[in-house]
Amino acid sequence: MALNTRRNVTLTPNASDQFALGQNVLSVDTTNPKGSRIQNTSAHTSHVNVIMKRSADNSLWLLYDVNNDSETITDITQMTVDIIEFLDFQNLPTSLQVYIYKSAAHEFQKGSVASQVLYEFTKEDVQMAMIDAIQDDARNEDANVLKDNRQAREVAYRYNPTYGT
Repeated sequence: MALNTRRNVTLTPNASDQFALGQNVLSVDTTNPKGSRIQNTSAHTSHVNVIMKRSADNSLWLLYDVNNDSETITDITQMTVDIIEFLDFQNLPTSLQVYIYKSAAHEFQKGSVASQVLYEFTKEDVQMAMIDAIQDDARNEDANVLKDNRQAREVAYRYNPTYGT
């Protein structure tokens, strides 16, 4: 689900030339890997290969330059990334909270009550809650197949001589 994904977040280095991340960040993916380094340096290529790593004092997450084996990145003034964040339960959409509740009840029923009839009822409830959560997420995603897929856009807008006749 995309509800915990922040896209095109611009990060800037701190005073120590490190890109610090929040404590709730689960994953980071650079979205501008080409051309983001200062081109006058011979030590680096224009490709940015970073991962998340804990700081030396274990107090925060930093972007770690894999190619240069360093938490300090001096030749980049900003970086655009997609961030996946951990969300607390109360910050989740209602449809996802309902799915979690029903899934937990189903697991409890399987392990404690062990009724075949209740298993079928709760299984159906979990499936319906999952469908609701997925549909809720899809409604909020603003996906556009023509904008996000070059091949689909080419098919939709290709020249057709029968148009206009």
